[in-house]
Amino acid sequence: MPEKFCGVSVNEAVLSPLLPGGGEVTVREDGAPDPGLMCDVLVDGNRVLDATVREVDAPLPPEDWDTALSLYSKAERRAVPFSGAAVIGADGARVEARCDNSANSEFLLINVGLQGDHVEKSEEAVADVERFLNDFVSGMTRKLGCTS
Repeated sequence: MPEKFCGVSVNEAVLSPLLPGGGEVTVREDGAPDPGLMCDVLVDGNRVLDATVREVDAPLPPEDWDTALSLYSKAERRAVPFSGAAVIGADGARVEARCDNSANSEFLLINVGLQGDHVEKSEEAVADVERFLNDFVSGMTRKLGCTS
């Protein structure tokens, strides 16, 4: 199990439910939040989790949230424990976190996707994605000097 994802420490208890059991786990990372950080978790060479992190200057327009609602299974706008907004589904999410202290941008835009046969389209899977995001987004905002 990787200790870090996108350069952020992630609790194994919130990451492991998103990954299939067994196999060799590899993490790839490319870029930076400005213009865009891309990260993948692969199991036996197959991508099972990906994320993009970008710094943006303005909140997402409503149509981008509508698009997110159609992208993910069981997707809904959900409350988050940080200053921001999120559409979270069983197989991915779009998150906007306010970045009040960042010298670069006002918001972080984070998109997360899950791939593979192990991905369940259930309410329990939504809860797993939500727990992962709460940990991951909090870590990313701290890493980038945001207060959200």
